[in-house]
Amino acid sequence: MWKRITSLYRLRIFTYLLAILISFSLVGLFIFFTVRSITVNGIEKLDGLASIYGKSLLLLSESEIAENIYNRNPVVESVVIRKQYPQTLIIKVGRSVPVAYLQGADGYFALSKNSRIIEKVTTIAQQNSLPIIKYYQQLGFQSYLLGEPIKSKDIVAALQFADNLTDNNEKIIRIDITDLNMIVLVSETRKYIFTAEKDAQIQLLQLSAINKEFKLSNQEFKTLDLRFSKPIVTF
Repeated sequence: MWKRITSLYRLRIFTYLLAILISFSLVGLFIFFTVRSITVNGIEKLDGLASIYGKSLLLLSESEIAENIYNRNPVVESVVIRKQYPQTLIIKVGRSVPVAYLQGADGYFALSKNSRIIEKVTTIAQQNSLPIIKYYQQLGFQSYLLGEPIKSKDIVAALQFADNLTDNNEKIIRIDITDLNMIVLVSETRKYIFTAEKDAQIQLLQLSAINKEFKLSNQEFKTLDLRFSKPIVTF
């Protein structure tokens, strides 16, 4: 009986000591893999990094860090996080660039191609090369935060159309949005009329086909209206 009690006592002591050893080992492991260095590529200044230092690299979520950095930095377009053990976090950032200025009540919103507000400015330089969006509503600075996307369907569509034309070497100088069904993109030689009430991809496919046709025939046109099932061309 006494031997049995002694064996149980020794087993408990051994289990207790083993638990303490494992606990200290885990604590030491987490301390060893603490973030002490952060390398950022693609941008000079980045907000939201201070809270990462001192945390265990083992427990950090790459997706949560990327989301936090994206939300806190309006100029960031994309974020890729990589852990480099034992103590380094590598952050690769894609910088967002403005593709258009939206004229508002207090000045201009500098927008990315995804309609995210990169900057708010009261004036723009005369030598500005980006298209200016003239919108039928005067949006105020107080209504939107930096980094917030403007989700108006017609503005999102206009930026998508402008991005496509720019990729095809058509320089857009102005965008006039009267309503959902009247989005006019003005280049140096042409006008393109789109609508937010018709599938954007269909309009872009029609645009591509018509541009190819006119290039092959060496013809020029003044206005292309893509709002209808059969686009209207004006010479």
